[in-house]
Amino acid sequence: LFERLPLPQIDTAQVERVCEQTLAEAGLDANWRETLVALVQDTLATPFGDDAGTCLARATKLVPEMEFMLAVDSLDAVALDDAVALLSPDLVKPSLSFAQVEGMLRGFIDVVAEIDGRYWLVDYKSNWLGNTPDVYQQSALDQSVAEHRYDVQASIYAVALHRYLARTISDYDATHHFGGVAYLFLRGMDGHTAGQGVWMRQPDVVTL
Repeated sequence: LFERLPLPQIDTAQVERVCEQTLAEAGLDANWRETLVALVQDTLATPFGDDAGTCLARATKLVPEMEFMLAVDSLDAVALDDAVALLSPDLVKPSLSFAQVEGMLRGFIDVVAEIDGRYWLVDYKSNWLGNTPDVYQQSALDQSVAEHRYDVQASIYAVALHRYLARTISDYDATHHFGGVAYLFLRGMDGHTAGQGVWMRQPDVVTL
């Protein structure tokens, strides 16, 4: 749904039309349209953090499904796990398990958003954690991120975006230009409460 929306400049009529088309193509009841429209509008309006201006609705540019490729040289599960430090060490996380690999790692970032001159790595998550937005508090988001190892995904994406920005912005400074990582748990965003349903981190991309 979000891939099909002409973000960031969009009005309610456009949202309704895309929601209707998406429901019809998926064979779902058209009565879900109002729910989807509200979800889209809440997602665009909810601030990532304390700064009310940092939300998708304020983005001056959005790049959806940004593809990247990273060179991988003798990467193993232990080394990757040790390099990721976006969650409390007290949280239980499934161990990574894969054979040592090398070559090229390919991926797609849901959205890269430019907001007030800073670039944010945005990923949409539709995980169901409960029936009401208030369930989507930071502790619950941390648990979900740990369970699915989204922290590893976020770290890889952060490296990819950092390297891209370093090559495309002449005066690039990570502390200024790299806003951070914002994982948007769509079901928990209410459209006005800062950080509601948002798992946000500002990784030290230079050392990743």
